[in-house]
Amino acid sequence: MRINKLFLLTMVIGSSLISNAQSKITRIGIGDNVPGDFPLMNLVNYSKPEARISDFKGKWLILDYWFTGCGPCIASWPKLMQLQKKYGDKIQIMSVDHIDNQVSVENFIARRNKGSKEPYSIPSVTGDTILYKILPPSGYPTVVWIDADGKYRATTSGEDFNEANIEKVLNKQDIKSLTVNTTLVDSKKPFFLDGNGGSGEQMLWYSTVSRYSEKLRSGATMSANASSTSYLNSSGYVMAIRNHSLLGLVQYAYCDGPHPELAGWIGEYTRLPQTRIELRVKDPGRLNGVSADGLLLTDSLYTYQLISYQPRTMDQLKKMMREDLQRYFDLEFKWEKVKKQCLVLTAEDTTLLSNNNLEGRPTYGYNRDSDFYYMRDVPVSNFFGYLLEYTSGYYKADSYPLIDETGFKGGLDLIFKGITIDNFKEIANDYRKLDALLAKYKMHFKLEEREVNVLVITDAATDKKL
Repeated sequence: MRINKLFLLTMVIGSSLISNAQSKITRIGIGDNVPGDFPLMNLVNYSKPEARISDFKGKWLILDYWFTGCGPCIASWPKLMQLQKKYGDKIQIMSVDHIDNQVSVENFIARRNKGSKEPYSIPSVTGDTILYKILPPSGYPTVVWIDADGKYRATTSGEDFNEANIEKVLNKQDIKSLTVNTTLVDSKKPFFLDGNGGSGEQMLWYSTVSRYSEKLRSGATMSANASSTSYLNSSGYVMAIRNHSLLGLVQYAYCDGPHPELAGWIGEYTRLPQTRIELRVKDPGRLNGVSADGLLLTDSLYTYQLISYQPRTMDQLKKMMREDLQRYFDLEFKWEKVKKQCLVLTAEDTTLLSNNNLEGRPTYGYNRDSDFYYMRDVPVSNFFGYLLEYTSGYYKADSYPLIDETGFKGGLDLIFKGITIDNFKEIANDYRKLDALLAKYKMHFKLEEREVNVLVITDAATDKKL
């Protein structure tokens, strides 16, 4: 009986801590205290399943944001273990994954550790729902520095988490010196980089391709008014794709092709699905950027940036980007009609799909308390774009092209009960389960052959190469 009461008391206390922490979720500013009762949940590689921020008071707590699909994050593991071993009495590195659940992380680390001479041993929070909201990452990997007194002191790139900067903070040097900015001027180096010749505001337009850099966070920025971004100091026009495979660059450059079902998912900027791409090149591996076992190869990642200080439409910018990809990578691109197995979405009764009460901008998301997923005023094209993110991820191949034959032109108003983030991923990757989910609205996914537009990529002819 005592054991049962103790177990119940432990569960009540744990639930109370989580509830209190979640009720206080607000972003924390530099120099502010990080509440000591914030839980570190679902721990992997740790002696206990849970911990709190306050458990590490007296040491610098280093939060390293990562997820299982982040190649640069995985590549930093040996460095993290080396730094933890060297400074273990003064710092505690704690990885944080708010994308993958505990089972996924445990299985991933187990696969990586198999046959490894030095198994990965850094503790990791999994399925995080709190830390990434109060101390949000700006990319992956991001490192958050919390000092020995529990104060949030800095956020840096993974590259800036190194011995030199650890020594600086341990010796109580100015925290602003964590990131070093050089101001060299050298005519043999690219102008305007690191202040080499000025800020670059005098340029008319500029495009460049570079290899992987840990200082650049993976992602995409495309804007016809870049004055609202951090990329320019004055009004201008910019496209920036950071640390992506060559195939990823192509997906961004060609996403506005004859594929209306893709428009409008993330703003106006989606990626062309890999099911709409056919590689007819001698070395497909140089485009995919992944190894045979599916791991991301950082030496096959590229960054592309295009800046124009003259008015340009998004179509004009993408046309320039496509020309650059052909020029820089010795490739040719053309659209062809190809018959392929497709997932075809149909609807028996479109009156079931909307309440005709338009609320403006499409919205969708999860209700974590009641486990249901909802859509309001969501066009079928947006729904397809959302599914593509779950079925393709950033570096995996899609299963089938998605075809809309519902004839429905309005906004979907749908509610699916019993749905969580984790099981929706599973459902989205199995069209039969997805079909069962949609059955209540008399919508169906069927696997049928259709003729679709496909972007064919070939090696450039010898005389067209640079």
